[in-house]
Amino acid sequence: MRWIFRFFKLILILVIAYGIGRFTVVYIDSLVVGERAPYFQQQSDHSIVVRWTTERHSLGVVRYGEDPAYLEFLAIEASPEKDHSVKLTGLKPDTRYYYKVGDIDGFIETDLSLHWFTTSPVPGSKKATRIWAIGDSGEPGEVATQVRDAMYQWVSQHPREGRAPVDVWLALGDNAYRSGSNDQFQAALFDAYPRLLRNTVLWPVYGNHDARRWTYFRIFDLPEQAEAGGVASDTEHYYSFDYADVHFIVLDSQDGDTAADSEMLDWLRRDLAENRRNWVIAAFHHPPYTKGSHDSDDVTDSGG
Repeated sequence: MRWIFRFFKLILILVIAYGIGRFTVVYIDSLVVGERAPYFQQQSDHSIVVRWTTERHSLGVVRYGEDPAYLEFLAIEASPEKDHSVKLTGLKPDTRYYYKVGDIDGFIETDLSLHWFTTSPVPGSKKATRIWAIGDSGEPGEVATQVRDAMYQWVSQHPREGRAPVDVWLALGDNAYRSGSNDQFQAALFDAYPRLLRNTVLWPVYGNHDARRWTYFRIFDLPEQAEAGGVASDTEHYYSFDYADVHFIVLDSQDGDTAADSEMLDWLRRDLAENRRNWVIAAFHHPPYTKGSHDSDDVTDSGG
């Protein structure tokens, strides 16, 4: 009987060692490290969040204004960080602002002709809205580059003076293959779309590959308290926002409970009931029906 005890003891030790090792890998892969250029979150008609990362802890500062020759406003982070997040408030709707980021010791050298953002129009405004939606874009390489460049080519053929190439950018999940690590997000998102990120907000959807690490919720500030319109969801897993006369709803088909009485669907009903926009667009990762690389009729394939 002693050998049985020793056998199960060995199995237990191996399981614990594997668990510790696995946790360590996930933890390290999810750390937001290195330098990362500014990008935007939580765009609304009166505010926006600026994110960027630095190698050392510093008190992040954003200088911004409507005139690139005179950036009259200043926003300062609450405490020194490496992963910076600064919210700009009191902005005018549908207005271009130029910006640069840095710390209390100085600002990063910036070409202000390229570094600007535009606030959303007043919710309900009747304004043509250009939307770019990409899905399963997390594999950097030739195909992703061709898709990106095709968009750039199209918008260059359909220019809009004083506006970003697109108004709303949706990333429909699996945004970083294969495990949603910080390095994979860097390669598939930040290195792949630097031109778009410096002017345009990315609104992400949670996918199964994003769920393999914790990076997704560390690099995105999503409007769980209705900062950009809609009803507060109290979670970054699903949320909503307004742009002009369009109401966008982002759902979590990966970890979200889709039962009729679930918190997510209860929130969805309340959000839809409060909506006054003429257009409603819902985004989520897993399609209700597909016969492509996955088969929605097969219950063993992503739940059918």
